[in-house]
Amino acid sequence: MIPKNMATSAIALWAVLMPEAARGQQGDDTETTDLSMEEIIITGVFRDSSLSTAPVAVTAIEDEVIQQSGVISAADLLKNVPGVFVNSSLGEIRNTVYSRGVAAGSNEAASGYFYVSMQEDGLPVTNVTFSNYGPDYFLRSDATLGRLEALRGGTAVIAGPNAPGGIFNYISKTGKSDPGALVTARFGLEGDGRNPYYRMDAFIGGEVSGADGLYYSVGGFYRSSDGARDPGYTANEGGQLKANLLWEYDTGSVKLGAKYLNDSNVFFEFLPARGYDDPDFAPGITPYDSTLPPAAPHTWTDAFGEEASWDGSNLVKNEQFAVTLNWNHDFDNGWSVQNDFRYSMNNTDWNTGAVIFPVPATDTVAYVFANTLGRPGVYRFTDRATGAVAAEVTSATGFDHTLTLNNLPNPGIIDGGLLTQVAFDPDHEVDEIMNQFKVTKEFDNQLITIGAFFSRAEIFRSFSGGGIGFSGIEDNPSLYDVDLIAPDGTVFQVTSPEGFAAVGDALSAGNVNDGTQEQISIFLAHNIDLTDKLTLDWGVRYETLDYNFTNSIASAVPVPEVFSAPDAVGEDGDPLTLFDNYLPTLGTPLNADRDYDYLSYSVALVYEMSDEVTTYLRFSSGEKAPDANFVVGIDTEDEARNLFQDAQEIRQFEIGIRYTGDDLSLSLFPFWSELSNVGDNQLFSDENGETYTPPPALGMTTTYGVEAEMLWTLSPALSLRANATIQQADSEDFGAWVANGPERGDDELVLIPDGDADNIPNFMGRATLTYAPVEEFTSYATWTYLGDRPANRNNAFDLPAFSIFDLGANYQLFENVLLGAEVRNVFNKTNGVMSWGPTGGLLASLNRQALTRAQVDADPNGLLNIITAPPRSFFFTASVNF
Repeated sequence: MIPKNMATSAIALWAVLMPEAARGQQGDDTETTDLSMEEIIITGVFRDSSLSTAPVAVTAIEDEVIQQSGVISAADLLKNVPGVFVNSSLGEIRNTVYSRGVAAGSNEAASGYFYVSMQEDGLPVTNVTFSNYGPDYFLRSDATLGRLEALRGGTAVIAGPNAPGGIFNYISKTGKSDPGALVTARFGLEGDGRNPYYRMDAFIGGEVSGADGLYYSVGGFYRSSDGARDPGYTANEGGQLKANLLWEYDTGSVKLGAKYLNDSNVFFEFLPARGYDDPDFAPGITPYDSTLPPAAPHTWTDAFGEEASWDGSNLVKNEQFAVTLNWNHDFDNGWSVQNDFRYSMNNTDWNTGAVIFPVPATDTVAYVFANTLGRPGVYRFTDRATGAVAAEVTSATGFDHTLTLNNLPNPGIIDGGLLTQVAFDPDHEVDEIMNQFKVTKEFDNQLITIGAFFSRAEIFRSFSGGGIGFSGIEDNPSLYDVDLIAPDGTVFQVTSPEGFAAVGDALSAGNVNDGTQEQISIFLAHNIDLTDKLTLDWGVRYETLDYNFTNSIASAVPVPEVFSAPDAVGEDGDPLTLFDNYLPTLGTPLNADRDYDYLSYSVALVYEMSDEVTTYLRFSSGEKAPDANFVVGIDTEDEARNLFQDAQEIRQFEIGIRYTGDDLSLSLFPFWSELSNVGDNQLFSDENGETYTPPPALGMTTTYGVEAEMLWTLSPALSLRANATIQQADSEDFGAWVANGPERGDDELVLIPDGDADNIPNFMGRATLTYAPVEEFTSYATWTYLGDRPANRNNAFDLPAFSIFDLGANYQLFENVLLGAEVRNVFNKTNGVMSWGPTGGLLASLNRQALTRAQVDADPNGLLNIITAPPRSFFFTASVNF
């Protein structure tokens, strides 16, 4: 519950900031200029509200801001919203978005949208999230985007499907809202002028001739680029086509929309760095390097007995076909209905690298992944590009490994170090249907909305074993051929002709998951004017979420079944090739079903002090059920019987204060946010072989702060738009059980010391100064700041603060021709760390929560892996309006 002193202080603060509300007095009726605050908001509210009076923390991002944001990914636009943390350093996909410290389940890129709903035209882009699958694989910002409405917390618990952290609604243009035609050509040089970028956007819309009230729009984009860090092949290629047809009749409207997205994208991997207090790239590594593997196309037989393939240059192919239908109708006597429907087919086909970390050539785990542990002899690593022997590792027993020849590059990073390169090849197919229906009745002084949301997704996910490769720690690394010279002189090929070991092995084969996710919600919202100035706004939502999956676990079967048999020749019939000696085989299907249901609510008092000032006081309480990732991870009968994960709890308290004047609009949102019941169940076996689950350690993060946003017209030629967030986030009670012995009583709960919540900056800010001395010319400068933040729950070290500056200008060459130029990251800040990973071996690199402050103090200049903000880039744009 909210601490009593905090609740009392907040109410007192509200009264001080709005004395007329506290005394029940009236404000004056001074007329004001709208300054974009009179835009109608439709996200997170059940009564259409102007931005200046909306009783929620919502930000509207209009076309001008969209154009000045220079976005690479759709998530980039959210940097213009206070309270929202955005990590888009990986590229156009696989980003991370969260707000107000509600982040415990989404710090990793694999699950970066755990708490929020990314929507297009009022419905989720996809309502399914699990590891390495989420909305931004199918969401792009292009010429069809009209505006973005971003809601943090608050009514997201009743307006969003299992998304209490926020709703970010990307609203498309229509032929009515944006009549005319636009064609934009954009050329860029990313990677500080190294890597070309080409893009074309187009949009056309208007009223259908001779059809009163019927409007059409068609648009989309196509783009090809080598990315901020050139991987040696095209990094992003593809686009989307969107269209809608809007019919407005006397008492309502119908809009039919369609989208086809076919886009292939890369995401960048970590680069080696040194020093924890101020990490910078290790000697021999530059901010323009890519450690992604070469294309190396190859095939193998997958767990279904079919031919599978991997080609790194095919990237992550994302494809979505979606149809939407929106209907609004107003009846007599204040009744109205709204129905929003979407059907989508979503597919992702991965061909990219993963688990790319620098490790010693003697790392035992690397040989486990390569399926050669226990084989003695000399392992010879030969550079496929040059033919030179890069290293030799000698093993007397097959379990010991000693580096005996070392020509590996960049010894200053790891003397005798390799990069591991897993050929990552998951595929996802998700067919979804969603529908939201609302009935609203408006009375003289109140409005009641009753509605229901339904979604059903049929999900199929499979992993195939593309194998593991090894390369030097360098830019655009080539793979190494690995041979094993046995003690008797026999030479075995550890890697395939393309450079991969353990092709078809279960370690990379993973699981096959086939199932459904069904969600049903009913909600009620009530808005009542208590007086001319005071309004009560409240709502409640009941949510059910059902998962029904069949998980088939792939295991590696030797070919033939006895690996050491003389006739263990592998799939190709050659006993000297080890890379194909295993085939993935699906085990017995396992049923994994989990059901959740919970109640959420939000209540606010809204007070209109005057025409210039509106305030509100809101409390919200909701839950976040686990996403599909928990259910597809159940892979044994014991886990199916014993592993259960409760929903997390989110509570928020906020005050909203909005001022709209002739030259200034200003909004402040003091908030308190609590995320609790965060924990994972663990499964142990006792001395009798019976499985059990000890009570999990349930952690909690508490965040309090202030969000602010401002638009200030300094003069007819000069304006400033800014947002800032000051916050403090604390974590407590996180930990895990350690099974010290077979008896249940020997288990020990090891808690992480309470401290600052990881990856929550104390300050975030963004400001854009726009200068337009004449009608034909506009220039702007943007400053983005991200404060320092703890690297993990142990508070082992802090990721340092940094700033990014952008510059741009537009010139109206002719009445319908606009030329633009932009420089992003003007001062080429290349060590602004957005994400990191530890070192110390292949398994150690996967667990960033294990690093402690004592380890950092013992080796302050130690090696770590980082992903940083993209280097400087240059863009030139020509737009033609018709």
